[in-house]
Amino acid sequence: MPQPEPLTIAVTGANSGIGLRAAQRLAADGHRILALCRDPHRGRTALERINARAAHPATLVVTDLADPGSIDAAAEEITGETGRLDVLINNAAVFDQTRRTPAFTPSGHELFWATNHLGPFQLTARLSPLLASAPAPG
Repeated sequence: MPQPEPLTIAVTGANSGIGLRAAQRLAADGHRILALCRDPHRGRTALERINARAAHPATLVVTDLADPGSIDAAAEEITGETGRLDVLINNAAVFDQTRRTPAFTPSGHELFWATNHLGPFQLTARLSPLLASAPAPG
């Protein structure tokens, strides 16, 4: 029986927690992983862990979900480099409960709102043509 074609899966926040574990498992199951991480150093460290059992080497896409320009650049990179996206897992979030005063992005949005809502919305909108053209989008 032929093996199913691997899916190309983008995971935001793939450098820690649930995002890292999801990326590791999906890579071990034979899928192509695009690890979207804000910090390049932490992203490269995560790639080592993801690729330890990956069937296909994962790719780091540096993406700051609080920065609209970074999101646009990431979407362009994904579109240009892979030309395919089957699944987008919007996992990244900011939950710093110790912060007592609001922080604002250079765009003027409150950091939690920008990272947890505006960024994933923009990323999904920018990647939706790729997702819609996938054989079985998820």
